Amino acid sequence: MSEGGRFLLSASPVLLVFMLAQWLLLTKAASFAGVLGFGGVIVNSLTAGIFPVLLLVASRRKGDYVPAVVYRLLGHPVVAFGVYSVFLINLFGHGLFIYSDPWSRGTAILFGVGVLGMTAVMLRRRAFAPRSVVELRQDARELGPSVLNIASAGQPLVARIRLGRKGLEDELQTATATIPDLSALRYAVLELPAGPAREVKVWAHRITPEGTSEALPAVVEIRCGEDTRRFDLKLSNGQALVAVSQEECVVRITFPEADGAE
Repeated sequence: MSEGGRFLLSASPVLLVFMLAQWLLLTKAASFAGVLGFGGVIVNSLTAGIFPVLLLVASRRKGDYVPAVVYRLLGHPVVAFGVYSVFLINLFGHGLFIYSDPWSRGTAILFGVGVLGMTAVMLRRRAFAPRSVVELRQDARELGPSVLNIASAGQPLVARIRLGRKGLEDELQTATATIPDLSALRYAVLELPAGPAREVKVWAHRITPEGTSEALPAVVEIRCGEDTRRFDLKLSNGQALVAVSQEECVVRITFPEADGAE
């Protein structure tokens, strides 16, 4: 969808409640306090309970970074499902038992059904599937070394890493590696252990002095089992994503321009 289309889709619940509230006021079918209460039930159920839980679960499983402070209890399946259920029951409870006029009851039930449908679509599109992320980042705003980070399902993932330069190869066993001179790096090979991840994402990028992200001139090869995929990251905004089956994967990032410069 376009940027305008995404904005209209995200704002549609609020716009719908606003238009319905105006209609109720114009027809003198409800008081101003009743409109506020009705809007609060619908909008607050979505924005305070359902959307945050879905975003939290998805980000915990697919996040590119591991935050410095993480409250594990909030992302626990029992807590997340409990919060989601409470707000969903709130929608259906108002629609089936609390509201008396057909418009309010129908709207509450419609939003409840919409939430269930949206969740089903997210599950079918693997929005909550665990993901392993390999990020190679060069920050032009800082004078420090480049960084190679590995995370899986919101946790640091320790892997065997081999960094190759001209005539030299360094071997590490870590989740975060520093690269003092990225221009001298010819290749980086990462052996990701088998785990819960259903996707592997590789992101090689440079942060410009203006704060934007641009692709590094690299080629990545992702081998999981018998399946091997190859991507030119310059053509895909520095990112590559493949589906895996909870198996060990080998990620090889090479820099053809560095080889050609020798």
